[in-house]
Amino acid sequence: MRKKLSAILLLCLILTLGMPIMAFAADDWQDLYKAYKIDPANSKAEYLLSEKMMEKPPQMLALRIVEFTSPSGEVVALNDEITVELGESASHSFKVEFEDSSVRAKYDIDVTVKYEKDGDSGCLLWDTRVHCAGANYQYIPSAHTSQWVAFPEQTYTATDNCGLLSWTGSYVTLKTHDRDPNDPKNLPGKLGELRFEIERVKMSRGPVSIFINQSAAETAGETSSPVATAIVLGVAGLAAAAVGTAAGAAGASAGGSDTEGKEEQGTTYKMVLYKDFGDRIRMGDPPVFVQARMVEVTARGVETERPDLAEQIEIFSADNILNVSAPALTGNTMQASAQLPKQAANSRAAISTSPVRPADAVISFRFTGEGGVFQNNVGFKIIGESQIKLAADKFPILATSAESFELGYELIDFIVEPKVELVYKSDLFELKTR
Repeated sequence: MRKKLSAILLLCLILTLGMPIMAFAADDWQDLYKAYKIDPANSKAEYLLSEKMMEKPPQMLALRIVEFTSPSGEVVALNDEITVELGESASHSFKVEFEDSSVRAKYDIDVTVKYEKDGDSGCLLWDTRVHCAGANYQYIPSAHTSQWVAFPEQTYTATDNCGLLSWTGSYVTLKTHDRDPNDPKNLPGKLGELRFEIERVKMSRGPVSIFINQSAAETAGETSSPVATAIVLGVAGLAAAAVGTAAGAAGASAGGSDTEGKEEQGTTYKMVLYKDFGDRIRMGDPPVFVQARMVEVTARGVETERPDLAEQIEIFSADNILNVSAPALTGNTMQASAQLPKQAANSRAAISTSPVRPADAVISFRFTGEGGVFQNNVGFKIIGESQIKLAADKFPILATSAESFELGYELIDFIVEPKVELVYKSDLFELKTR
């Protein structure tokens, strides 16, 4: 941090004193070999690349999560990208399903990667959150057979999974730091591994564009994502903040207060999204509303609403599945409505090409600051009319039998799971929801 501030202060002094400076265009994304000017045909190319990456870590990384490996070795192909800048963090959410001879599981995975310096080398720290649901295949004595038995859902978190920067990428272990040893799921000490690769890099800071893809939360409420200070303020803004910090420090050394400088030095920003519904939008229903606002957070944790930044947020749906209204600033919040017309039912082929997997439609929230763009793409599931699908159209019942009978059913496209009851009426059974 001290070296970074010193460099910014030097830039400010050059501008103040009228010294000549040279402006360089920002680097474009490049593959690793081109970025470090190494011939891939060189027999020592991999060694040279690793050495140069340790000497000079890239300013920005585009990481691609390419596969998930289950504890038993089942491999699930993935194709999820995360971009992160040195000194910053980035988050991403996705889903994984797998099955082996003993476990059938669904994971909702949230990862946050922090790209930091470890000495002079680059280091990636991964925070992971895995929500598990599924079933174990086990023998049921009373049934004299083996069956799939659902296990209780649970969430596991782990922080600071460390991995040095490597040209080959690496693995992130989904650990269970808070796992109960008596956990009924009978899962191993790790939940699996994610393999990622470094797809491309930027060697120097320039206009920053960060895009994140998320599946909408299943419940109503707020979610937030960090927005890089470089995107909000730009290089000039960062330099001005550094000068303010230095001035505060000088005032403190002369007997004045250094509070203002400390707050400026540690200021961060976040985009906060709000919705009063879950992760599903029903075709033909009235519009739903989404909101976005920008919040400034000081080093002391004091939060300040920034309506001047919020008005720079655009809300739209690039896949043309949803009808999104023009956003309007209300108080501190940018708000828009979204609706899925019934004719969208004829657009399922187009919906299936959505870049956010496995959601059907995407609402994007894009903030454009002095130093670049931050865009959060939030995916929602499309649903139609609610239905109850029976396991069979009819089943025999002995009129004089005192035994109970079971009929399996499946709830389709319910936003809130209803209570289901079987009502006997005039020699007919009727399935009702409430």
